[in-house]
Amino acid sequence: MNHLFNDYEILTSLLHLKSNSNVITFSDLEIIFKEYLDVSIIPLGFNMNDIVIDEIINLSLTITPIDCELEHKILLAMAIRQIAEKNMINEIGKSKHLFSSEGTTSKLTSFDIINALDSNRNQTRYLSNYYKHINPHSYSTESSLHNK
Repeated sequence: MNHLFNDYEILTSLLHLKSNSNVITFSDLEIIFKEYLDVSIIPLGFNMNDIVIDEIINLSLTITPIDCELEHKILLAMAIRQIAEKNMINEIGKSKHLFSSEGTTSKLTSFDIINALDSNRNQTRYLSNYYKHINPHSYSTESSLHNK
């Protein structure tokens, strides 16, 4: 069971920016591919020591509007989420704002919010809720329509 949980954590760290996201290599993925898919093939052009997140983002930058295969859409979705979470974490981290803790009267610092990320089950929503407090204009549909 612990092995399964570790594999889940590794794969989740490719979808969400976690403390170990920037150290997962293709070698780590190969072990999971062998275990669950019975394949050990890493696509050509990747070194087993390459960082997977770096390659996801690099590849996403090469996708054009005519690339409409499912794998391109998945790659873009992963890259967009990683970049969005990184930007929200950076903005929250720079903030001196005291945030209200959901369901309590206690206040959280940006340090508290960022430290709770790895244990959060809905990380993107969690980050966007706090990000809205420091950048409320970024979520206003009305203001973005007027700016066009």
